[in-house]
Amino acid sequence: MTPQLQDFRNADAGFQQFCDLYKRAVSDPTLMQEYYQWCLDRMREEGMIAAAIDGKFEEGREEGLEIGREEERKKGRIDFAKSLIAEGLPNEFVARHTKLTIDEVQALRG
Repeated sequence: MTPQLQDFRNADAGFQQFCDLYKRAVSDPTLMQEYYQWCLDRMREEGMIAAAIDGKFEEGREEGLEIGREEERKKGRIDFAKSLIAEGLPNEFVARHTKLTIDEVQALRG
């Protein structure tokens, strides 16, 4: 944080509160995942609204549904990968059977 921003934070109670809440939020992986999911949901809704305004509601609806389906498939692969990791299987095996990347599997191991 720049010195000017630090001075502003120290002088403004609202900004100080924001900084404290932000620090707490980014330190909690569960909260970060919930926020990420909220952002995806919001983007999907905005896309559907924009498509409806453009007269392409059905296309936007189908696109939104497909995005949702893909997110659910990915969540299923992640849940399956976690169960394989819990069994002690190597990253390469988990990646091959879940169609996740090695980096994604390593991130799940923490």
